[in-house]
Amino acid sequence: MSERSAQTITRERKGLKVKTRKSSSTSEPLTAIFQDLSEHARDYFGQEGPLEFQILEHQQKRLSEIWRCAVSHNGWHTHIFIKMHKNPDHRDDRVLQFCATEFDILKELYAAFAPYEQFGVVRPVAFYPREMITITEEKAGDNLYNLLQKQSHRLARHKSFRDLERYCYLCGKWLRVFQKITSTGKTRHLEELGILANADERFRRWQALHLNQSLMRRVKADLQERIRRLTDRKVPISGQHGDFIPFNIIVNPNEVTLLDFPYYCEGTVYHDLARFCTVLITMAKKPQYSRRRMQRLVKNTLSGFAEYADFDPDIFGVYLRYNMIDWVLWDEWLNRGDCKNRFWRRRVKSFYENCFRNFDHYAIA
Repeated sequence: MSERSAQTITRERKGLKVKTRKSSSTSEPLTAIFQDLSEHARDYFGQEGPLEFQILEHQQKRLSEIWRCAVSHNGWHTHIFIKMHKNPDHRDDRVLQFCATEFDILKELYAAFAPYEQFGVVRPVAFYPREMITITEEKAGDNLYNLLQKQSHRLARHKSFRDLERYCYLCGKWLRVFQKITSTGKTRHLEELGILANADERFRRWQALHLNQSLMRRVKADLQERIRRLTDRKVPISGQHGDFIPFNIIVNPNEVTLLDFPYYCEGTVYHDLARFCTVLITMAKKPQYSRRRMQRLVKNTLSGFAEYADFDPDIFGVYLRYNMIDWVLWDEWLNRGDCKNRFWRRRVKSFYENCFRNFDHYAIA
C-alpha cells in the first residue's frame, strides 16, 4: 500500500482501459490515478497489470466526491471507492490533514484488526496527497443504516428485526475491540473533556431553530448538574472514530466493518457509543418507527459494549445527552429554512422537545 501523488505521474497512458457510464465523467487526476494503480498493480492489489477500470457510480456530497469503480484483470476483480475529500468549512491544509489521518489510521487498524474474525475496517489501497484522495477496497455486506430503514419499522418481519438486534450487539462489541486496540492507558476526569464548552456552542446555534428556550436552559442546567456530580469520575482514553453512525458501518451475518475515519482522534469511546445510540433513538421521530423497537436496538448495542468490560451508565448518560444536543443541529428538517412541509417540521421539533423533557423514556441510560 504505497503512497504516490498523481502529480508525479507523467508516463504515457498506453493500454489503460477505463469504462464509464453516461452519467459519469473521468477527470484528468482520476485518469492519472487509474494509470498509477494499473502500473503498480502488484503493490496495490497483489496482481500483475495492466488493470481494467469501470466507473460504476459517482456521488457528489458536501464533504466529499466519491467514485465506485470495478477493477479487473484476467478473471480477477474487486471494487474500490475513490474519495476526494473537501470541506467548505475548512482551509485546504486542514482538509488534507483529515485525508492523511484517514489513510494512516486505516493502515494501522487494518493490521491491528487482523486477528479478529468478526471485526475490522475497510482495506486502504492508496493515498494521493495533492488531489486529497484516499482509495479503499469495497467490503462485501450491507450498509447498516439502509438495513435499519428497511427492517426496523413497525411492519418489518420479526426475523429481520432480530437480525438488526444482532448487528447492533456486534457494533457494541466492535467498539470494545477498537478501544482495546487504540487504548492509551490514560484516564481523564469527565470535566476535563470539554463537554460543557462544546455544548454551549451548540446551544447558541439552537436559538436559530426556534426550539423552546426555557427547555434549552433546563437541558443545559441538567447537563451541568450531571457533570458536577461526576466530577471525580475518571474516563479511560483511547481512539475515537468521531462519526460512529450506522451509515459508516458495513455488516454481514457475522461481521462488522467500519469505514470513514477522517475525524479519528484520541478521546473516550463513550462518545462513539452515544453517537450510535442517538441515531437509533431519533429514528423514532418518524411514525413508521416505534420508540420501543429503537430502544431494543439501543439495549442490544449497550449489551455488546458492556459484555466483557466495565460500563459506567452515568457517564454514558452524559454523553448521550450531549450527542442528542448536537444531533438536533444535524437534522435537515430543522435546519432547512426553505422546507415547505411545515407540518412535518413542527412534528420533528415536537419530537426533540418531548425527548429532552422525558429523556429517560426515550433512552436507556
